[in-house]
Formats: sequence, structure tokens, C-alpha cells
Amino acid sequence: MKYFAFSLSFFIAIIVSLTFAVAQPGDTPPGGGPFPAAPTAVPIDGGLAILAAAGAAYGAKKIRDYRKNQQEQEAENIEI
Repeated sequence: MKYFAFSLSFFIAIIVSLTFAVAQPGDTPPGGGPFPAAPTAVPIDGGLAILAAAGAAYGAKKIRDYRKNQQEQEAENIEI
């Protein structure tokens, strides 16, 4: 129990110190405000489209396998 309490307190101390280390403010932009002067574009096109297509294909395969399995089970129930 003593080892558990020590390791738990050590783990919490590491997490808290990492949180403070990461939460440092960044450089201010030339405009002086907290936000950049012009909004920046985020390129979400190629990778996201491929990921969505792969997810759709995987879902279609799972549905097809489920229906095929259901048909096989119905065929077995009819034969018995």
C-alpha cells in the first residue's frame, strides 16, 4: 500500500508539472492582439477524404458480412 501511495503521488506530480510546462503563453502576433491578423486556412481535404472513404468501405464490408451470416443461419434453420 505504501508503494502504491508513493507511485500514485509521483504520477500526479508528473502530470501536474507537465501541465504547467505545456501551458506557457506563446509569442504575440505583430498586430498585438491574442489572435492572428488574418485567419489561417487549415488543409483538411486529401487525408480526411481518404479516411472517410476507408471508413465507409469498412462499414459496407461489415454490413455485407452480417447479412451473409444472417442468410447462412436462416438456411441452416430451414434445413434442420
